[in-house]
Amino acid sequence: MPDKFTYVADDGFILVDGEAVDGVSIPEVDPEINAIQWENGSGEVEYRDDRPNVPLTSLNDYQIILDKHAEQLAIEEAERNTPEFKAHQIRMIRNGMLLETDWTQLADSPVDASTYTTYRQQLRDITNQENFPDEVVYPEKP
Repeated sequence: MPDKFTYVADDGFILVDGEAVDGVSIPEVDPEINAIQWENGSGEVEYRDDRPNVPLTSLNDYQIILDKHAEQLAIEEAERNTPEFKAHQIRMIRNGMLLETDWTQLADSPVDASTYTTYRQQLRDITNQENFPDEVVYPEKP
């Protein structure tokens, strides 16, 4: 049983002990439930209509939500371990490093542009490294 749990039906948002997933469809849950909150052994169910919130002393009736959360986390973890995802993350870091040095290529830049040109080309060549994306060596910034 989690210490903290939040479910927001419209977003398919599930937060369990600080780990969030969203976009999860759970048709098995009562469509009149808007949200479920749980913290430290108690909680409540919020409905879409005028019904008052219903107190919870157990999450047993909502185990399907916890199961879907675990399934989605496993899917996301598997996706993070794909070469495509790793490559995308490395390219984003690399692009940020390139942006940080764009100013060095301006005509009135106070630094040696050729040194930064070499560095910037090394950044672009990261994707050509032998073990990319599993192992990447970033060049040293001048």
